[in-house]
Amino acid sequence: MSWLDALKKEVGDFNLSDGKKIKQIKQPTLPRDNVIKLINDNISYLNDNSYVVKTAKGAAKKPERCFESNDGKATVWLSYSRQKLKLDGDDTVIEGLDSNKVLTTLNHLKQAVESGIFDNQLQDIKIKRSAAQKASKANTAKK
Repeated sequence: MSWLDALKKEVGDFNLSDGKKIKQIKQPTLPRDNVIKLINDNISYLNDNSYVVKTAKGAAKKPERCFESNDGKATVWLSYSRQKLKLDGDDTVIEGLDSNKVLTTLNHLKQAVESGIFDNQLQDIKIKRSAAQKASKANTAKK
């Protein structure tokens, strides 16, 4: 019995490789996941105003806000790719909330996003954004 067979017998099945790191395939995030992250970050920020998120370059910053509160009244909205989502018809903002109801409102919006209600809007925004990015790269390449 070879030492490898003895090892397999003792620890179970395993694989051998050349030791080179395998590049992980990056799983694309869905637009819905990005909006849910936005809501979760805002809930965390609401509970602790020192809460920060990491940027793509590793820096820490306050999360992109989807609510504001002044004089006991609050406004809440959702956005994806810096565009506000239509909550009902053409309305994009919930206004006149009591400030202590922001958390409840964010949780209801999160449930709505998770259920897929906004998926068509998110897909439309993603398509337009991708087309704009491709056009921008094409214009830059021509120069």
